[in-house]
Amino acid sequence: MKERVMKKIFYLLVILLSTVILVSCIKQNHESIFNNIEIIYSEDDNINHITNDFEFNYELNEKYEITFESTSNAITINDNKYVVVTRSEEDQTAIVEVNIKYKGETVVF
Repeated sequence: MKERVMKKIFYLLVILLSTVILVSCIKQNHESIFNNIEIIYSEDDNINHITNDFEFNYELNEKYEITFESTSNAITINDNKYVVVTRSEEDQTAIVEVNIKYKGETVVF
């Protein structure tokens, strides 16, 4: 059951990120920053199977600001980098919004 929830959370994240990539082609500067964000999975996890916490890896830069926001209690983002997955008996949908502020303009992915 927990594995199903984790898979659903992961698939939702992949769909969200894929959609944002397609839509964000208009914003070349914001898009290139977004495309450099990497997801680092825990041991034995991969793009198709998430069972543990994971983290976002990205370059810190004075020219832009990146923040992550979750719309669900299923995940908690600590230090704007580390994602803690809270497992439950019920399936939950989790969405992570990536906010990139660059040259005074904020774009949400």
